[in-house]
Amino acid sequence: MIVLLLAGVTNVDYPRPPMISPLRPSQMTGPFRYGYDSKDAGATARLLLTVDPTGRIIHCDVVVPSGHPKLDTAGCKLYLGIKGQPALGGDGKPAYGTISAGVTFFKDGGLIPPSVDLQLVVERLPDPGAVFARRFSSLIVDPTGKVLTCSNILYGRASPDALDRALCKFAATSVTFKPVLDVANRPTESVQAFAVEFSTKDAPVVRPGPPLRPE
Repeated sequence: MIVLLLAGVTNVDYPRPPMISPLRPSQMTGPFRYGYDSKDAGATARLLLTVDPTGRIIHCDVVVPSGHPKLDTAGCKLYLGIKGQPALGGDGKPAYGTISAGVTFFKDGGLIPPSVDLQLVVERLPDPGAVFARRFSSLIVDPTGKVLTCSNILYGRASPDALDRALCKFAATSVTFKPVLDVANRPTESVQAFAVEFSTKDAPVVRPGPPLRPE
């Protein structure tokens, strides 16, 4: 558990990470119809997708496995067949980038749940009475994995708040990011999406559902 106090943080402007359209149920075929007994017993994997400047997904890394390697492999194969919108770098031109994606595998197909890269515990949240809050940002990461700049993605909010600023400070000082590899497998500068879920110490613990049968 990480406890983060919201004080003395600053905000930095930033470009746009890549964008991938959510997968539709009609795309969840083959390995996704894996024969589990209960639709409520889901196995979730979190994937890190690398998108090239044309919008093509060229790499897929399993960051948090589902516990079922065949399903993790199937999830990556499905995403590697999709084209999205590329990241835009500091000069506004298409660039390499990464974005996280969650896949939950069910008997009748797959769902794409909200995905975060990190969970942090804070003393309080800006919205009185709230126990959870999510914040999103874009990071420019150099070929060594160092964060060069960070900006907040506000999604309709008027201005960054303490959580937005805390996210950027934490990303720049306390997180090591994996360098993106280009099509020739060389480390390159990239635009990486970074999402954090903040919660208070009073937030309820979300417990996983019933275990799945082993493969």
